[in-house]
Amino acid sequence: MHVPHAALARALVATVAALVLQAPAPAQAVHYVDATGNGAFVDVQSAVDAAADGDVVLVRSGTYPGFAVDGRSLSVVADAGADVRIAGTITVRNTPAGGFVLVADLASEGAVAQVVSRPGLEVLDNAGHVRVQGCAAKGGQGWPDLFNGGDGGPGAVVTNSLRAAFVRCTLTGGIGYGTALFGVHGGDGGAGLVEQGSALALYDCAMKGGAGGDADYNYAGHTAGDG
Repeated sequence: MHVPHAALARALVATVAALVLQAPAPAQAVHYVDATGNGAFVDVQSAVDAAADGDVVLVRSGTYPGFAVDGRSLSVVADAGADVRIAGTITVRNTPAGGFVLVADLASEGAVAQVVSRPGLEVLDNAGHVRVQGCAAKGGQGWPDLFNGGDGGPGAVVTNSLRAAFVRCTLTGGIGYGTALFGVHGGDGGAGLVEQGSALALYDCAMKGGAGGDADYNYAGHTAGDG
């Protein structure tokens, strides 16, 4: 059954309003993101930057760069039935007291970096409510420097956030880099979840650490990474 965009937008706003218990204002507008150019925006960050507090950013199927919701009260959600992949980190930070951010039905994977790769999701320094629902967050794969295999990134990092909740999420650490060919120590796999100084509730979530990287055992003292 085809649902007109206007009807879908009204239904989405009503759904978000039902989820938000202490939002500062009802949702005001829906901003469509479409990688093919059939929406108002082709990337999520541009839609977030243009939105007002209380608005909804609705993302259609496609692969998009990482984005940040900084000091705002917004909902960023996948369209019904959409396959939305974020190539980079989703960051929610500095949500004010009384504010609310909803991130729903997105799959993200952190960028590869030397030493420690990036997380799929980070929730940082939030006084307000942050709800992550139906998301899959994976840390980036480790990448080596000259002497050591790099560590995989964590699936999610939650730091100094007072009202965070994850619902039906999958959090997976990135695998550590390691090979028997290049004479490096194996990198550690990333944790599924890293939490510090936060009040965090988890409902029906799955967490798994990444596998540690192999080592070149032809070199004395070289060790595989921890998983």
